Amino acid sequence: MVIATFQPIADLLTKAGVAKHGAVWTFDVARYLDLVAKNVRWDQLKNNTAYPVRKNVLVSTTDPRSSNSAAMYLAIASYVANGDTIVQGTAAEKKVLPTVSRLFLDQGYTDNTSEGPFSDYLSVGMGKTPLVWIYEAQFVDAAARGQLKPGMVLMYPSPTVVSKHTLVPLNAEGDRIGRLLSTDPELQRLAAEHGFRSSDPAEFTKVTADHNVPVEPNLIDVVDTPSYETLEHLLGGVAKSYG
Repeated sequence: MVIATFQPIADLLTKAGVAKHGAVWTFDVARYLDLVAKNVRWDQLKNNTAYPVRKNVLVSTTDPRSSNSAAMYLAIASYVANGDTIVQGTAAEKKVLPTVSRLFLDQGYTDNTSEGPFSDYLSVGMGKTPLVWIYEAQFVDAAARGQLKPGMVLMYPSPTVVSKHTLVPLNAEGDRIGRLLSTDPELQRLAAEHGFRSSDPAEFTKVTADHNVPVEPNLIDVVDTPSYETLEHLLGGVAKSYG
């Protein structure tokens, strides 16, 4: 999971201590949660002349009641809000729920899939969506298709999670397709062209190099998601907050 943003926003967040630029851009989730807790608006950031708007600093996500990417966002936020510990048990769930709920409620309307906010990011610009929660594959795919504009920036949340796409075969033909997706060189190449990290890392590396996408080659700061039951409880709690 990654965050799509713009150079002026990245520069502002760097001054605010949220972003950092090394080999790739990183986004400090703990520092971000501090800003959210204080209801910090963009126009309250020091020396902000690039994006002086009167709305809260928030990452745009999808609807947590219907979207996997939003669930991944919730998993990361709950981990950080719980003192960098995976949420386990009723007490921990109650502790983090107020924090993670406002990350979604304060956004207003949210789409059901990440295609919605990412499409706005590509077409409308930072006025509507200065920070967008997406899959890494979406950004790489857009780069491969020539859809990115100068100044568009890819950030890796710290920590992040890895969302794996799973195929469930229902018969022998489906099983064969699944095996081909995992082993066939041509399908591996096509997967990489669409931004996915396949079982052949060289293909993904080639695509990102060809299109000048600075990606993290070795994802290290990765956390596990809570158990299925805990994540469902958290998602249910956020859903109730909508009223």
